Amino acid sequence: MNKFTDIFANFIEGFSFRQGSQDVKQVKKGAFLKAFTITLIIGLIGEYAFLIPLNLRSPQFIIYFCILLLIFNGLYFMLSQRFSKITKYSLIVIGILIAYVAIGTFVSSPIFNAGSYQKQLKLDKKELAELLGYLYQIILEGRALGVFVVLGLQQANATVLPTALREQFSSIFVLGNSGEQTKNVAFQEKAQKIPDFPLSVGEGWCLNSSEISLRFICFPYLSFLNDLR
Repeated sequence: MNKFTDIFANFIEGFSFRQGSQDVKQVKKGAFLKAFTITLIIGLIGEYAFLIPLNLRSPQFIIYFCILLLIFNGLYFMLSQRFSKITKYSLIVIGILIAYVAIGTFVSSPIFNAGSYQKQLKLDKKELAELLGYLYQIILEGRALGVFVVLGLQQANATVLPTALREQFSSIFVLGNSGEQTKNVAFQEKAQKIPDFPLSVGEGWCLNSSEISLRFICFPYLSFLNDLR
């Protein structure tokens, strides 16, 4: 009788253990699906609101993906009440991705690429003459085809841009509180007619080839761009 009781007790204990393990698996599965669904909804809403670029090489996308992983891990831990292998491996992946972004950003900084940037900017006389020739041809012939050239310069002197080429531009803009030399090069004798008063951001002077006198211009300041950054 004692042996029969022991066998029955062992059977009941084993069944309870199997039943408990099945319950744990169901809890884990339910917690995973709930956490994944909530994280997916948050991710879609965030993508719609912030327009994160869906590019595996984009640091913004990688950081956003890491944030979603953290949200998923937090939800999964709260729902399952245990620290599982999924959480462990997810945290490892987050660490690797953050390290990848940090190293990539540091390596691609101008500190490491200053030499290559300088080499790209250097042109010999033949290459420079060929480049200016193409630019001159585009400016002259592009107007009839609806092609226009917009060129921005820090200094508009003859060493940077030849005078013959500079005179082909139909409109010249000088923005901000530029020096007298810049104004003289851009507007020549008409620079003497510019009133002397400080300019704000986006303000400047314009000279059109179809007009005789200079015009004061003011471009709108798009403050919302600071929020997008």
